[in-house]
Amino acid sequence: MENEGLIKRIELFLEDENWDKAIDYCERVLDEDPECAKAYLYELLAELKVTTKDELKNCAQPFDDLNSCKKASRFDSSLAEELGNYNEFIRNRNEISHKEQQYETSKHLMYDNSVSSYEKAICGFETIIDWKDSKEKIEECKNKIEELNESAKRLEEERKLREEENRVIKAKK
Repeated sequence: MENEGLIKRIELFLEDENWDKAIDYCERVLDEDPECAKAYLYELLAELKVTTKDELKNCAQPFDDLNSCKKASRFDSSLAEELGNYNEFIRNRNEISHKEQQYETSKHLMYDNSVSSYEKAICGFETIIDWKDSKEKIEECKNKIEELNESAKRLEEERKLREEENRVIKAKK
């Protein structure tokens, strides 16, 4: 491989986290060999500020929309599969994280013990209906809303009864 020295330099730049130099050298390799999947991979690593391919799974967001990823995948089918797996891993991890966050937020709303909080919790659990015990939590919230409504109704009836008693007492005086 005629660009072996440049590739080694890129690897060292990545190791040293010298992202700009790594990208510059990737471009030098690509000027000579525009189909060099490894140079596109290394450019991707530098763009994402990771030193090794294995660190790609730690990226916050999928990176399959980046040109360097598209080109690396285009020129090396096994690399395409590997990069696709990393992106899928990131998407799955982010989805799980989102569901867990929504679950905890909805569960926390239940501590407020108000009709509006229970209604908000239901909405939250409905967005992750198949996550953990969300279905059971929805039923629990509905039951709590019913209890709170019944309690409010009883309190209102008691208030009206006291008012009537007070009116009768005043009328007797």
